[in-house]
Amino acid sequence: MLNDELFQSLKEYCQSEFGSNALTCTITGSQAVGLATSGSDIDLVVVISNEALEKNYKSKYVSKIVDDKIAEALVMSESNALRIVTLLKSSSYNNISAGELDIMRKFSCSIPVTGCGYFNKLMADISMPESEVNWFKLHRRNAVTTFDDVCGALADNDYMLAVEFFRYLLNEEINALLCTFGDIYSRPKWITRRVEKINSLRGDFHETFLSINFLYGITKTSDLRSWLNKALAFHKELQFRMFSKAYQLQISDAYSGEPCGNSVVSACPMFFLEYENEWIIKTLVGTHVVDAIAAEVLLLAFGPIQCNALVDSISGNLAVASSSVTTETRRRCIDKLLDIELLVRHTSTERND
Repeated sequence: MLNDELFQSLKEYCQSEFGSNALTCTITGSQAVGLATSGSDIDLVVVISNEALEKNYKSKYVSKIVDDKIAEALVMSESNALRIVTLLKSSSYNNISAGELDIMRKFSCSIPVTGCGYFNKLMADISMPESEVNWFKLHRRNAVTTFDDVCGALADNDYMLAVEFFRYLLNEEINALLCTFGDIYSRPKWITRRVEKINSLRGDFHETFLSINFLYGITKTSDLRSWLNKALAFHKELQFRMFSKAYQLQISDAYSGEPCGNSVVSACPMFFLEYENEWIIKTLVGTHVVDAIAAEVLLLAFGPIQCNALVDSISGNLAVASSSVTTETRRRCIDKLLDIELLVRHTSTERND
C-alpha cells in the first residue's frame, strides 16, 4: 500500500513540478490499489487548466525519479478531464475507445495528492456502484464475442486456437467477477493477485484458475482437449459466481427429504446474455432464448443439485421486474429444461463445488 513517506514525496514533487498550474494531482495504478511490488513505478494523473497546459506542457507524459522510483504523470487539460468524467457517468461503456477506457480506470482508482477538493468535486456525481455495473457489462460483452470464437475454433477442431480464445474469455469473465467486488482495475498482469485478494475466491477456485490461466498440464498438443474440458467446467462455475454476486443468487441448503439421486445439472457449458426481458443462452452448438426463471435455473445447476434444493433456490432476481414465483412454476420450468435437454438428470447426490 502507499506509505506516508512516499505520499509526502509525491506531494512535494507535484508542487515543485506543476505548481499552481495543477488543479489536482492524483496517484493511480498499482500503487493506489495496493498491488505494487518493491519494483513498481508510480503512475500519476495531473489535471492542468486549459490555458496553462497549452502554454507550458507540450508532452502528454512527464517522467521523473521520485524516491528511487520512476514517476510517470499523465498530463491532461481540464476540458479532457471533464470529458472523462462525463464518460464515467454514461449509462453504458460500449463504443468507448480503449485509450479513453484506460484513463477512465485511472480516474476511478485515483487517490488525490494535491487539489483534493477539486478532485472530490470532479468525481462527486459519479455513482461507483453504477460504474462497476458498466465495467461488469463491458467485460461480459467482450467475453460473449470470444465465446463465439471458441465455438468456431472447436467446430473446426482447431484446439490450439480454441485454448487461446478461451484463456482470453476466462480472463474477461474473471474481470467481470472482480467488478462485482468493486475491483475494476483490469490490468492483466495483476489478475492472479487480484483474485487472491478476495477471501471468498481463495482455495479451490483460486487453484483451478491458476492451473487454467498458466496452462498447467499441457506438455503436448494432445493435452489441449483435456485442458479445454477442465476450462469449460470452470467456465460454468464462473458464470454462476458472476451472476450470484451481481444478482444475489444463493443455493438453498434445504433438501426437503429429496429422494437419493434425484439431481439435475446443466447439460453443457453455456454463456448467459441478458436481452431486454429475456435471456439468450449460447451453447457450443446453438442458441436458446429463455425467460429469467429458466436462466436462473441453468445458472444454479452449474454442478449437480437436487431438485427440491433447486426449486427452493430460485429467487426470480434475474427478472427485470422481480415478482413472486410459485413452486409449481419453478417445477414446470425445470421439467421444460429437461425436455429440451438444457438440463439433464444426474445420479450423484453431491455438488461439484
